[in-house]
Amino acid sequence: MIDQNSQFMAILTAVGEAKQANADALGVPWTFAQMGVGDAGGADLIPDRAQTKLINERRRASLNQVKIDPQNSNVIIAEQVIPENVGGWWIREIGLYDADGDLVAVANCAPSFKPLLAQGSGKTQVVRMNFIVTSAANVVLKIDPSVVLATRQYVDDSIIAVLPPTRQPGNYRQVTINARGIVESGSNPSTLEGYEIEPASQKEAEDGADNTKPMTALRVAQVFARRVIQATEKVLGLAKIGTQPQVNAGIDDSTIVTPKKLRLGFQIVAGTVGYIVFPTWLGSWIVQWHAGMTLQGSTTNITHFPIPFPNKLGSVVVGGYNNGAIGNNYQVYLSDGVGGAAGAVNEAWFKTMNNGVTGSAGLSYIAVGN
Repeated sequence: MIDQNSQFMAILTAVGEAKQANADALGVPWTFAQMGVGDAGGADLIPDRAQTKLINERRRASLNQVKIDPQNSNVIIAEQVIPENVGGWWIREIGLYDADGDLVAVANCAPSFKPLLAQGSGKTQVVRMNFIVTSAANVVLKIDPSVVLATRQYVDDSIIAVLPPTRQPGNYRQVTINARGIVESGSNPSTLEGYEIEPASQKEAEDGADNTKPMTALRVAQVFARRVIQATEKVLGLAKIGTQPQVNAGIDDSTIVTPKKLRLGFQIVAGTVGYIVFPTWLGSWIVQWHAGMTLQGSTTNITHFPIPFPNKLGSVVVGGYNNGAIGNNYQVYLSDGVGGAAGAVNEAWFKTMNNGVTGSAGLSYIAVGN
């Protein structure tokens, strides 16, 4: 009777021991091919190394896989998966057969009923036998690709084995995918070269015919450098607006004069009394005049310009007319009445003297300065 004191084990049979010794001595491969399960006739059994067959074998089929225990290199794990449509009996004994069909290992196990679907219950049964060998060097490890059923652990291990061990989670704009469609690596390029995008060459950029390649900042600058050129009398292009000092100097021939800079400083008052202030690029020269003003005769008269000359008075020319005054030898001339003409002019006014007249007389003048 099976209880908490029952012992379960897997051992090599005498045939298995001999075949292992031969494989170790000669270095020849030892291949396990099939696994059998049985109900031992309903009895509780202890594995016997002298066995050459199971007591009551119910099923024999190919192994799913044979592998070495990752925790112990001298332990071999043989595995078989029994599908849900096979059963109707108990599993109490397990046998392992090699490629020659010999029973090389035998084991007992805790009784497990394998139902049929027709009984109203079904399950996929995984049967494993772990047994110790002196050396696993000559044991042929295998996975049978013709076996449809596989354990979840096998599937998990297989997926982990296929996936790259260094993969990192994250969002990637560029990935490398292997032949099985698995992402092996990823990156986030920050340049066109990183995306294997070829930018336009200088010639392509300047020709302007290609409509597929992107333009870098350098290529844009090169296009502008070729097409946006200095304007001349014969070449259409661009020209800068001249500064006021450039306009005033009148030397530069590559900039444009705006109306404001052309007129800067220009003033005019037209009439009997008036003046013209020329623009700065003409030196800001000023011409002032008066025609027909009345002066007192035989005395010094002060005449003020309409606007003072900002810098200096260059010249003033005066002329008189009798205007009906008594006397026929009327004259008007620059004089301060004391030192003559030397002190008669400055930037704001000038002084004149009249002679040959006893009443009032007329004066006209024109003055130039800046």
